[in-house]
Amino acid sequence: MNSQQYWASLPSEGKNKILGNVWCGSCQKSVKIENFSIKSQEPGVLLAGQCSKCKNKVQRYVEGESS
Repeated sequence: MNSQQYWASLPSEGKNKILGNVWCGSCQKSVKIENFSIKSQEPGVLLAGQCSKCKNKVQRYVEGESS
């Protein structure tokens, strides 16, 4: 399963919680990620985007199942 398929397979409620809980080093708090891309980072995916508040670059790793 590739990174796009893995992300698509997650339940919407779970994805929304993940997207709304990303640490921003600039804001020093948990923020929502926006304008993100999904990159393969075995065994999960890496969301790379920007903070919805200050537009600083942020990332969030989402662990997947090991094969």
